[in-house]
Amino acid sequence: MPTFMTYVVMLSMKCDTDRISIDLSSSIRDNDLPVSFVGLPTSDLFMMGKPDGSDGGGQRVRGTLQIPQMIKEYRLNGAISINNVGNAFTPQGSCDPLTIASMGVGLYHAGTKQDAQLLYECVSTRAKAAIGYSTNPFAVGSDADFVLFEMNGDEQGPISRQRGRRTLQEVVYDPPKERKTIFRGHLIIA
Repeated sequence: MPTFMTYVVMLSMKCDTDRISIDLSSSIRDNDLPVSFVGLPTSDLFMMGKPDGSDGGGQRVRGTLQIPQMIKEYRLNGAISINNVGNAFTPQGSCDPLTIASMGVGLYHAGTKQDAQLLYECVSTRAKAAIGYSTNPFAVGSDADFVLFEMNGDEQGPISRQRGRRTLQEVVYDPPKERKTIFRGHLIIA
């Protein structure tokens, strides 16, 4: 359980990260404020860019909170997530955090090894930090929380058997279906 109060700033729709001033980010960091920014890209992409009937549908400007940029340029904590699936704001998508990270590769033009690491953090350790949980999964004497991924391509289906995942980058680019979750030191059976 969290031991301190944390605040999550949920900014949705198209939010211009250039407007987040250096003063604001400095104030958050300098005062060690427990503020995190959480982007909801699946909702943002669905709700934004509905074409005006008169433009023929050719103009569809869409966007979302630029979480990787906020982390890199402003050194703020951020995460990406999905709020609800199957409602009026997000009728599509998956609640799988790795699917959201994978979507971030194209959405944020994040194709490097470092980008994949950051996107993974945005749905794991940074997401936990945003809600006030410790991000150290392997503290001596405490129960561990982690996920084991199928790395050898042993999943069912012709494509999965051919494609092993040997790096975190490959896991983010093509999330494996087979996983084992260890929560508080116990295997969770799905």
